[in-house]
Amino acid sequence: MHGSAEREGRVPGPPGTVLTGAVADALRAVTGFAGGVYLRSGAPGELRLSVLAGLPGQLFRPWWRLTVDRPFPAADAFRTRAPVVLADPAETMRRYPQLAAGLPFRFGSLYVPVLDGERTYGVLTVLRAGTSPLAEAMPA
Repeated sequence: MHGSAEREGRVPGPPGTVLTGAVADALRAVTGFAGGVYLRSGAPGELRLSVLAGLPGQLFRPWWRLTVDRPFPAADAFRTRAPVVLADPAETMRRYPQLAAGLPFRFGSLYVPVLDGERTYGVLTVLRAGTSPLAEAMPA
């Protein structure tokens, strides 16, 4: 997936703008309704939600900061350096019950690590309706 600024041949801009553009592109690519980016924080072993779009921040307050060893899909994607795909509410509840119980709606989701060589910077997240397989939406 290429960022908005890259497609238009512009200089990317400040980090917040680049992250917001990446979330917007991801939402369009997989027909998502909300998304965000977790980045490594200054504290060792901790991720911080740096961008959130499509949902009120209060809904994600319990997950603003995550330790990478926590059983949460963004932490798992960061730790394993592999995408985590939760196709529907049943899979979300089975694998991550705290996440499913904490949000008042049914959803599928996707968590993709942001990598550069051997370094993992964070995780891009997208929430979408849990009606069709997310694996089909993942770019090859």
